[in-house]
Amino acid sequence: MAFSTCFGAKKSTPDETDATTVGSLEEGVSTQPPKSQGKVVDWKLKAMFCVIGCVALLGWNFILGELGTLIDAFGDAYGTWCSLCYSLCINAGQLMLVWIGNRFKFGPRFYTGCFTMGVSMILIAICAITFARTNHAAGFAAGCVLIGVFGFANSLMESSMFGLAALVDPVCTEFILLGEGLSGLIAWPLDRLCQAILEGCGVTDYIYPRMVFFYGLGMLANFATIPMYKYAMQRHPLMRVVLELEEGRQKFVLKREMKRPLGQVVWDTVPQAFNVWLSFTTTFTVFPWFVFEMKPSDLSVGLFGQLMTYCYQVFDTI
Repeated sequence: MAFSTCFGAKKSTPDETDATTVGSLEEGVSTQPPKSQGKVVDWKLKAMFCVIGCVALLGWNFILGELGTLIDAFGDAYGTWCSLCYSLCINAGQLMLVWIGNRFKFGPRFYTGCFTMGVSMILIAICAITFARTNHAAGFAAGCVLIGVFGFANSLMESSMFGLAALVDPVCTEFILLGEGLSGLIAWPLDRLCQAILEGCGVTDYIYPRMVFFYGLGMLANFATIPMYKYAMQRHPLMRVVLELEEGRQKFVLKREMKRPLGQVVWDTVPQAFNVWLSFTTTFTVFPWFVFEMKPSDLSVGLFGQLMTYCYQVFDTI
């Protein structure tokens, strides 16, 4: 230890040209949840994380719920390409965030994701109900682009909510997952409610109006989450500490250093990556298309597909 440190000399602060390793970054800014503040995660914060988790997957569950209608509008191939475009773009967004990191703060990331998900949902419905049925090629292209935009926006929103939950307390992550499960449970009953309202208003050909009504509710849910986060969640005492921690991270430059060869890291993760890829290929690509290609004896193809998707969501939540 230098002699001057005995008299409490100030440590030099890093300037813009300094770069810190991961170890020194953790010493300068704590990455642990702010439990030392003596505050607990109350039911209000848990409820808000649950709502955010529900909204995060609500749009995708709504899209799957009306996939039969979208296939009718955009063509048979859309059942597969819908899931492919969604999966590719959500992964592209997550990879982008790996390199952007803390430069894209939680708040703007959350607002952008929620707003873009809501807009892209209703635009998919508008394309389906207007020109897609007469021009399948243009409708198919527009549907693929919009579902890709929806997936990219979803990656922004989900990364923000899970990042916040990790900085607060592990129980917040549990309530996010609970909300994601609830989004699958309420999708089909809400779709039935939209149909009942339209039938009560005297609408006979309700298939496409029901989809627009249904997706409109999803858009409003995404929009309503923005003021909830801005005016309720950010003002919670625990969230204030987390946001201060996020601001502190902006003062440091993170220099990534990895001692292991990149090839070795990739090779070690291949089994897990293949397992995840195979699982999500089945549930995100094959499953949604396959159930809408089945020919049930009594139920319509669209209703059968909705029920199959709903049953999957029930057991996924359990």
